[in-house]
Amino acid sequence: HNAVKAILANGYKGILDVAPRVGKSKIAIDAIRLYNKTNRKPVLITAPFNSILESWQAEFQKWGLKDIPTIINQRSLEKLDLNDYSLIICDEVHTLSDKQKDLLEGRQILGFSGSISKSTKKKLDEKLNITPIFTYSIDQAIEDNIISDYNIKVITCNLDYKIKYIPGGSKAKPFKTTEYN
Repeated sequence: HNAVKAILANGYKGILDVAPRVGKSKIAIDAIRLYNKTNRKPVLITAPFNSILESWQAEFQKWGLKDIPTIINQRSLEKLDLNDYSLIICDEVHTLSDKQKDLLEGRQILGFSGSISKSTKKKLDEKLNITPIFTYSIDQAIEDNIISDYNIKVITCNLDYKIKYIPGGSKAKPFKTTEYN
């Protein structure tokens, strides 16, 4: 509820820096419901990966959102007339390219991130005039029992020192490595 209050207090503009797995999409859906009551132009949601867009679709169904926003991959921003949208929600806002930021400049942007750096916050403020309006850290989410505490386990393995170059990666992004495993 505090995140939605922050969105309302800041006129649906800014960045929500919220830990992963806390419910950013539910926060957005609650805000969209309120937004749609007073605004006629549609909402656009953009994200960097199609898997995230599929998650949005599932969340709309789960929470019964009737006025479904347009959702697109952020690589497709240039294909739309962004003037048709009064609010643009950028999921994973920290992944926007410079070209995408240029397209979004001067628009009403609500960004969501769970892993945004200080330098990216500064760049988003300079280019899109958006700053964090609500922050909820992983440590706070653990303390509030929303997510489980994490453990880091280091698993060691022996490496050989033979000089060899083995193809690795994928067809799209190949590289050479010196270790088979």
